[in-house]
Amino acid sequence: MTFCPGLKVPRLRPFPHKNPHSPRIRNLTNFAPLDSVYSPKFYILAEFLAGDGGPRSQKHDREQIFAAFEGNWVSVLDAMKIQRNQKYGARSWVFRSHPGLYGIPLLWVLFLTPGSSAQVPKPSKPREPLTARKLMEKETLQRSAITANPQAPELHGELGRTLVQEGKYEAATEELGTAVNQLPASRLYNMALAEALLGWGHFGVAVDFLNAVSERFRQFPEFHYYLGLANFKLNKSTVALPEFEEALRLDPNLHLAKFGLAACRATNGDLQGAADLSRALVREHPNNPRYWLALAQVLNAIGQSAWPEGLQASRRALALKPGDPAIQLQTAVILVHLEKYAGARPLLEQVIKSDPNNLQAHVALANVYSRLGERALVGREREIVVQLEKSKAEAAPDNSFPPTAPPD
Repeated sequence: MTFCPGLKVPRLRPFPHKNPHSPRIRNLTNFAPLDSVYSPKFYILAEFLAGDGGPRSQKHDREQIFAAFEGNWVSVLDAMKIQRNQKYGARSWVFRSHPGLYGIPLLWVLFLTPGSSAQVPKPSKPREPLTARKLMEKETLQRSAITANPQAPELHGELGRTLVQEGKYEAATEELGTAVNQLPASRLYNMALAEALLGWGHFGVAVDFLNAVSERFRQFPEFHYYLGLANFKLNKSTVALPEFEEALRLDPNLHLAKFGLAACRATNGDLQGAADLSRALVREHPNNPRYWLALAQVLNAIGQSAWPEGLQASRRALALKPGDPAIQLQTAVILVHLEKYAGARPLLEQVIKSDPNNLQAHVALANVYSRLGERALVGREREIVVQLEKSKAEAAPDNSFPPTAPPD
């Protein structure tokens, strides 16, 4: 994804090292409360903290800087932790610690800073994903900052984005809702709220929300991607398809939109169109097992002429993600189509071992055992299939009043 390649973050000279009370530093107190955690003031403070002899070693000066920002910035607390001998300086630490300053995976596509029309540059190196422990530490730090200043919408917004990264979508929705109510023009937090609603499984609510903010954000590709995804989850593939197309028109590099478009075409019966898009995805992203699996699924649905290519695709996916039950099952299904039962057997047995209630795997395995002459095992699998089908029928909900958002 291209993030304004011609735009560069300005180089800001650090403050004088030997005089932390110089007028340039004192002028920090004149700054208005931050409109965004990604404002140029971030760089001023970051370079100041990184300078030798700066306030990182002088507690009262650090407190003075924090007070200058009126406690309205959780990242100040993070920046205070920079050590003199750390491998990365403050500027690179800032970039590594804040995904909004870099290119982001497309489910995190939020290009503009709140209240700003400037785009951020594409990074020279991909940002390393935060570990669960680091995310937890980040969440704890952000909650502490909110306790000190609960009225700062940016703090709620950043906490919400962290919670999305952790998969805590319900809590993220609450925090991002608080941010959006006070910063209704923020592209960053509005789109993060849409993502949180999708992750939480409230697809109908996500559609309503996105339609409500469409006047502000419909010119952005991620808006149409999220709206398309929400409608697709509601089994409205004909409604979702033009949204994915619009997202790709606005940003041809939005590969998840292409993935969604392929899924819509497959659902609508255009298997060849879905296969063409899936082939393009694996060419552009050859190390993504999800895209190889999707290609295998489409080729499997096309029929006998496409099964050999489908087997190659599923084996490529399995090589990229060994032990994945969905990939193992798809590979086994194609092997059964090709009458390679001995190869399908161990894959299906592994799927059942990891997911004992997988009805499709049990049905396929019963067929494989039958082809291999394992009569006792066939009887066992058929009994399991009967029990699973009975349990599925008993657990089926009353569809006379369907939920707003069907299960994923």
